[in-house]
Amino acid sequence: MGIVIRESVYRSATKVLRVLGFTVGLLVLAVVGLTIWCATPESGFGPENIERVRQSIRDYYSQKSLQVAEINLIRENKQKLSGYILVRIPDITEPVQKTCTATMDDKFEKFIWSCG
Repeated sequence: MGIVIRESVYRSATKVLRVLGFTVGLLVLAVVGLTIWCATPESGFGPENIERVRQSIRDYYSQKSLQVAEINLIRENKQKLSGYILVRIPDITEPVQKTCTATMDDKFEKFIWSCG
């Protein structure tokens, strides 16, 4: 009878270890998956792309001999920015404010902006 009790304890311990191993394995896979998902860069307007839009706006207005005093763009979602710019126009003392928007293609990170 002592042998039967030991075998049942052994079987129970084996089952517990199998379940525990399976659970630990799932947990490891979940952690690895989450790490990969978090490390994948998000497409759309990130800090470097927002700076590219700002520089494009500055370049455009400087070609027209106008100085951009301020650019304020806020990310509405991953593919859209909105905000305003302040442009200094010769012979006008106060800067002129223009509303701006920018959108980005999700695949190729190409953007288009307009201020009006």
